[in-house]
Amino acid sequence: MIALAIFVSCVLGVISSIRAIMNTRTEQGAIAWAVSLKTFPHVAVPAYWALEITAAISDAAFAAEVERMFEADSAPSGVMDPGEYRRKPWSFRFGVRLSSACTVLRQSAYPVRWANPQCS
Repeated sequence: MIALAIFVSCVLGVISSIRAIMNTRTEQGAIAWAVSLKTFPHVAVPAYWALEITAAISDAAFAAEVERMFEADSAPSGVMDPGEYRRKPWSFRFGVRLSSACTVLRQSAYPVRWANPQCS
């Protein structure tokens, strides 16, 4: 009986990690959920289904505040010079490539039309 419970939680972990990669809002979140769901599914599967699936904001003022904070946080972002990118540590470059791979997977599963023509 215990073996069946472990097997079911592992299968749910794999299924949930695929769903997390396809549906999580950020690349970092997708990677975090996928790793945790496959590493320790007995804890992460209930947490994923309780936290990520049911995340909804019903307060319009709070939603506007979160949007303003997100825009303020991403405002200083810019294009990195290739030389500066090459000087970054290998762990940073690996993280960028991994995030890019997740973005490609998510965009192929759910094609999005971007409002900014430079992004398409």
